[in-house]
Amino acid sequence: MCLNLTTSFLELLDSAGSLINPRPHSATAVLSVAWGPPTNGEQCPLETSLQVALEGRVTTEQWNLVSSAIAWPYDACRQNIQDTQQWGRHHIPLTCACLEVACELTTLRQYNISVTSINVSTVLQHELMG
Repeated sequence: MCLNLTTSFLELLDSAGSLINPRPHSATAVLSVAWGPPTNGEQCPLETSLQVALEGRVTTEQWNLVSSAIAWPYDACRQNIQDTQQWGRHHIPLTCACLEVACELTTLRQYNISVTSINVSTVLQHELMG
């Protein structure tokens, strides 16, 4: 049996601009399980496998709240950033408002899950798919 887990996260910036003009980000994880005898000199079996992929991303609603900045904490954080930039500081200020905005942008709320199988028995597929 072989297990393989692959993850991918977009590195978030710590500059003030990342909260004023955020860029879309997502995270993915793929878990692959294969079992049976190895074939063709491969380390892992190729005939029977199951793969589960999960992708999470920030929703359009989250982006709209940040970009409009008309309600707390978005408007307050934008003002905090402008206040610190006039003194030559370009990092995210450690204020309650900016902490709330950062948490909002790092909480992924939209998820896609896909399951792929190769030669998995129908009984096992039925149990896995519910």
